[in-house]
Amino acid sequence: MAQQAKILATAPLAYWPANEGTGLAIADASGNAYHATASGITWEKGGPGGDWSPVFAGAAYINLLAAGLGAAWPYASGTIMAWAKLTDWSGSTQRYILRGYNDPIDSEYRLYKNAANTFRAAYYPPSTPIGINMTLFSPSDWFSVFYQWDVAAGKLWLKLAGRAKVEASGIQAFASDLIYLRAGTSWLGSLSDIAVWSRLLSDTELSSLEVYSVADKGKAIFTLMDYDSEKTAVQIHHVALTAGNFAATETLLDALRDAIAQMTLGTMVQTRYGNEDLLSITPASDEQAQREAKWLVSYHDTTSLISYSCEIGTADFDQLDPGDRKHAHIGDAGIVDGFITAFEAVAKSPTGGAVVVDEITLVGRNV
Repeated sequence: MAQQAKILATAPLAYWPANEGTGLAIADASGNAYHATASGITWEKGGPGGDWSPVFAGAAYINLLAAGLGAAWPYASGTIMAWAKLTDWSGSTQRYILRGYNDPIDSEYRLYKNAANTFRAAYYPPSTPIGINMTLFSPSDWFSVFYQWDVAAGKLWLKLAGRAKVEASGIQAFASDLIYLRAGTSWLGSLSDIAVWSRLLSDTELSSLEVYSVADKGKAIFTLMDYDSEKTAVQIHHVALTAGNFAATETLLDALRDAIAQMTLGTMVQTRYGNEDLLSITPASDEQAQREAKWLVSYHDTTSLISYSCEIGTADFDQLDPGDRKHAHIGDAGIVDGFITAFEAVAKSPTGGAVVVDEITLVGRNV
């Protein structure tokens, strides 16, 4: 199950994936509409699952205290989770994943880098603060962190990815509602998948969420053989196959297979449909073979607008545009148009988005 689906299955009070990739609006995916607003952040591609994540430096932060969240906050017991990457451990500056407090500041939650290579969870009741310190990883690693509290039990817990949960005793009731709740204050690095629950997550749930799951996806491999009996393969992403969608997806992929066969001269000798981690392929290496005449299919994700491409070997030159001789002939409901229809009906980008074909070009060492 993908990370976002795993988190939503546990019914969080608020969940900010923080993967927008642009702007300062950070959406709450929980359905409770506790949307956040950032200040001073930039974006980079390279979150824990390869998606976008906000980058913090200087005075950047995310204001998580949306209207109504202070009143709905689980003061009696709860769980906070975040994925974090800190690019600079130097010095003793407190660098916060999350900080929340009331007014006047006599009750406070703190989840932060305390000193060089040391991480700390702290709970500030009206009297003595309670805290837990743990040594962390190298600066460039993404890590998950969980902060839990239970006032009735007087307990505070901290868990980092791959580490046993550590507890501290003596916390007291929060004095009044939050008036401040921010992520990333003084942080140097990135944050992702910030969530809060109105309960203590079980150890089983924590173990599941501390392993980041990327979006499931399938991959089809179509293998063609040229006249010299040498093989070439094209790999195309599609939705993850399940018992419920297999028959319909197989029909679409079969139509794509047939469309590929129509625009190539090779023989389709193998098709493999499955989920990505089950499949692998060794790329062709022989330079002097008909398989080196290829269709380069360029397409883009309709949501992210990121461009991708794939190659199909043993290209049939008869499908070239007579007036171009470099691009495939598109526009008269012919073989190439049939391929485009079949491709767009089932293919997905590597991140799972719908795609549109931009152009099909003849490439290869022997053309």
